[in-house]
Amino acid sequence: NWTQLLFILVAGTLSLGRAQEAEEHPVQDLKYLIVVDSSYSMLTRRHATMGSVEGLVKSGFQNQIQPGDKFAVWTFNDQIDSGSFTPRVWDPKKAQELADEATLFAGQNGNKARASFDLLLSELGHLPPLTTNVLVVLFTDGAERLYGTPFDAVVNTAFEKDALTLRASARPFVVAYCIQDGPFTH
Repeated sequence: NWTQLLFILVAGTLSLGRAQEAEEHPVQDLKYLIVVDSSYSMLTRRHATMGSVEGLVKSGFQNQIQPGDKFAVWTFNDQIDSGSFTPRVWDPKKAQELADEATLFAGQNGNKARASFDLLLSELGHLPPLTTNVLVVLFTDGAERLYGTPFDAVVNTAFEKDALTLRASARPFVVAYCIQDGPFTH
């Protein structure tokens, strides 16, 4: 059950630029983004991570996503896959189908190489300028330090403090944050 996972909910906002005109982009009106660390070190947490992704989507992001809102799933290790899972439009009548699609995609890239937050932060920086108020939910093992956000210290402290407990229980860290008012930059 994904609700039993350790959540590091950061009430910070990444507000690093004003919205500008942008060309139409597949993630233009994205409201929710699931990012799954598919590095080798996540292998032992794979089952719990996939169950958590399924539960999160099936629950409608804990009943927060509204019909018509878009969500997407990205995976990353030493490469990032941000385009293969085209954003889906939320429909509560298709909750299980959407959850199955998200889980299948999140698990298909195997667990290889090391995680690179450099790649992830760079890709987040390519979100279109009009993409605002996006809730990013990151599943990771905490092996790599997070940086480039206003709340790195809080998250990295939690990574260090709870790493052994979560490793022993084969559960991932779940970090949630919101990108507001413009493009993400670091």
